[in-house]
Order: sequence, then structure tokens, then C-alpha cells
Amino acid sequence: MPPDAACAKGAPVIRFSDNLAPNPMKVAPCLEATGLPHDAVAVDTRKAEQHAAAFPALNPNGKLPVIVDGDAVVFGSNAILLRLAETTGRFLPAGAAAERGALLSWLMFVASGAGPVSGRANHFGHCVPGPVRHARTRDDHKARRHRAVVDARPAAARALGRRDRPAFKAETDETAQRSLCAHAFVAPA
Repeated sequence: MPPDAACAKGAPVIRFSDNLAPNPMKVAPCLEATGLPHDAVAVDTRKAEQHAAAFPALNPNGKLPVIVDGDAVVFGSNAILLRLAETTGRFLPAGAAAERGALLSWLMFVASGAGPVSGRANHFGHCVPGPVRHARTRDDHKARRHRAVVDARPAAARALGRRDRPAFKAETDETAQRSLCAHAFVAPA
């Protein structure tokens, strides 16, 4: 159902448990792009609100993001992205097995490889004091390898070109640019 039709029929509002961490930040622009009615519910993980009594019923792992869409509770950024794509009939290639397979492969590449490894490399490289040589070396190497895989794709060149567009720079502050295009701010080896 197109987003406008969903809004017009009084579709239930999706509750989106959100914060500014990387995984919820993958879901927020997708929710906006769908046009589906939704409310963002801020969850402050610095105050351990994800461990409050009601939250584990949504995600027993106590992690964000989570959406409640009618009777469906979906957690994990990629599970949510797939749910939104299937709900709206957008973003997933219809009927083209090769294209759908490629999209799912890249989605899982980010979920299980590039995202976690880059996050750990950033954490150990910038947030942990003192020598943690193995963690820094291992994740830094993997993050650079993942970046090379992504950079070899034509879509990466287009994304980097958008990041450098004057309108993008004028419309977003540096914090937002770093959140949206974090991979583009890591200096290559």
C-alpha cells in the first residue's frame, strides 16, 4: 500500500524506539522515506533505559532499534529495513531474483561485517585509552578491507559525490554528515 493510502486509511502509527546510535540511524531515514506514520520514542542508553521493565518485552537483547507496527514487534536495524520494504512494496526489487539477491547480500554485508567491524575499529582506535594492540590492529585491518570492497562499487562513488555536493554540505552540519556518511570520513590506508 502506498504511504499516502496508509495515512489516509488511518493506519496504525509505528512506534520507533530510537537514539542517535548507528543502527537506529539506518532506520530513521528509511521510515521518513516510506511516509508511513510513525512516532520516534527516545531511549537513552546512557541511562540504561533499554533495560527498564517494559523494553525487554520488545527486544530481549536490550538493543535498539525496535519498531512496534500494529501487532508486529521487529528489532534489529536490518530486520526493520526489510519489514518496511516489504510493508510498503518499495526498496526491494520485485521479481528480479538476481537484483534481490544482490540487495540482500549487501544488506547483510553491512549488518554482519562492515558495520560492526567499523564500529569496533573506531571504538578501539579513538575511545579506549592505552594499548589494545590486537583489537586495534585486527579491526582496523578488517575495516580497511571492508572499505575497499565498498569503494570498488559504483554506488560508493556516487555516494561520495553526494557527500561533496555544496547543497549537502550547506544543509547539514558536520555531525550529521559524519553520521550519514561515516565511511567517507575514514582516511584510507
